[in-house]
Order: sequence, then C-alpha cells, then structure tokens
Amino acid sequence: MASSPSTDLLSLILRRVSLRGHVYAQPTVCGLWQINPTGKARATYHLVAKGECWLHMRDLPEPLRLQQGDLMFFPSDAWHLLTASRERQGEDTVMPSLGSGPYTQLVCGMYSAADRELERLFGGLPVLVLIRADAGGSKLTHLVRLLSEEGEQEAPGTSVVLDGLSDALLALVLRYCIEQSMIASGLLAGLGDPRLADVMLAIHSRPGVAWSLEQMAQVSALSRSTFSERFHRTVGVSPGQYLAEVRMTEAMAMLKSGDGSVAQIAERLGYATEAAFRRAFRRVVGRTPGEARREREAEPESRRPPAAADG
Repeated sequence: MASSPSTDLLSLILRRVSLRGHVYAQPTVCGLWQINPTGKARATYHLVAKGECWLHMRDLPEPLRLQQGDLMFFPSDAWHLLTASRERQGEDTVMPSLGSGPYTQLVCGMYSAADRELERLFGGLPVLVLIRADAGGSKLTHLVRLLSEEGEQEAPGTSVVLDGLSDALLALVLRYCIEQSMIASGLLAGLGDPRLADVMLAIHSRPGVAWSLEQMAQVSALSRSTFSERFHRTVGVSPGQYLAEVRMTEAMAMLKSGDGSVAQIAERLGYATEAAFRRAFRRVVGRTPGEARREREAEPESRRPPAAADG
C-alpha cells in the first residue's frame, strides 16, 4: 500500500531535523517514592514498563493513574510528578532507601535538538500526550513492549538499541497525534490536512524550485486566497515563510555535512545570488552560514555526518 502524503512528509521532516532520542533512566522503585523529571529536557517521555504509578500535573484537577504499558510524552517540558500513590509528598523527588510492596519499573527518555527545531516540530501539540496501553494500535503496542523488554536487559548494545527505539517511538507517537487530530496548529497540523500536506510534501521534495503562491495553490487544488488563508491559519506561518524555513533546514543539513560551498548551496536552493541566500539564512536562522558551518567543526567526530567533497 502506498504511503499517504502526510506519512511521507513526516519521514522527510524527521530525517532532516537534527533530533536525537536517548533513554536517560530506567528506575525500578518501590515504597513511597516519587520522581520529578521536570527540566530534564525540552521533550521527554516516560513508559510504565512494569507496575503502576500516578501522574500529577499543575492543570490536572486529579492525578491520573497509570498502568503497565501506558506511555506519557511531554513535548514542552510541562511540570509533572510521578508518584507511587495518589497523594504526593511535596514536589521534589523522593527515593526511599528501603521500600516494600509492589514495584514499578519506568523507562525515561528525552529528545534533544535545537530549540527552534523542537518548537517548529512540536508546536500545537498538547502539553501531555497520553497513550494508554490498549489505545495506540498494534505497531505502537509492539514497540512499547520491545522498549520495556530491552529496558530490563543488561546485554551488549542495549543503550544503542534503546536510543534507536526512542527515535522510532517518536515517529509513531507523532503519527498517532496526527491520526487522532490532537494538534491544534503548526507544522504537524498541516500534515493532517491532505490539501496542505500535498503542498508541504512538494516543497520538502523540491525546495530549490521557485515556488509561487499560484503554483502552491494549484498543487493544493484550492484558489490562491483560500489556500493562503488556510495554510496560515493551520500551520501558523505564510506559505512563503514556510518555504524559506524549509530551505534553511536543508541549508543547515548541507552546511553541517560539508556538502558544497555556500555559493553551491545557494544555487541548489533557488537563490539568484549567494548574497541573497546569506541574507535569507541570517533572517531565518539568526546567524550566518559560516557560523553554522563552524558548529559542525566543533562537534565530536562521532556525531558528525560524513563530509562530501565539493563539486
């Protein structure tokens, strides 16, 4: 079966965003414990691998009871507290040295990327995406189970496997949010609108094309005015601004991989002159192409993409 435009576009976006998943903790706790993971990262998730716990948040009138297989995703680091019981003991982490009763095992992960990339990707998502064990569909259920089982291992390569599963988990969580119409506005909301997704996919596939508003409207099968208003209302930026942001994301990837000179990148992305590209890059990204390229040079070798020879 062919993928839908939104599915293909989500793949394109996630490949381009320099986002990394990482499992940072796998606590096994019992007794009157509580964990406050707030501030660990801009975006985090917690999986109840075994047992149960309670989730407390500022805006929740009552704490939520969570059971084995339940998944919590926090795209914006909202304050939250996980506890052993319905009642909490203040707001700090409490890990008793001795405990009795049923134990709970958690898998805690985070996603790191530039703040601008995370805001663009997760903008419009609710503060909490809660996926119950029986509500995520078979693929997500299988992945959560694998994440739980791998979290119990102390086998060679477990850390790498867990991080890779975290990346796959994010894709399935975002797909779930799109399918459930959970996104109010922003980039992912556009993926949920087939007319807009067609245009966004075309832009991501061919960012160097001199896209006019008329051409974009034709791809969407909408009039210019209807397309422009609908795009801005749903995605949060104008079609022209979105095109500029996509081009700069591509430019960042090329600069960090060493894939061509600044002049060559400017030409590939449809800019008439290198100067025009440099101005657009600084306006959208907030720094110069040279500064972005020097960031690559400062990264450890193990985290760099392979450099390509200039043509």
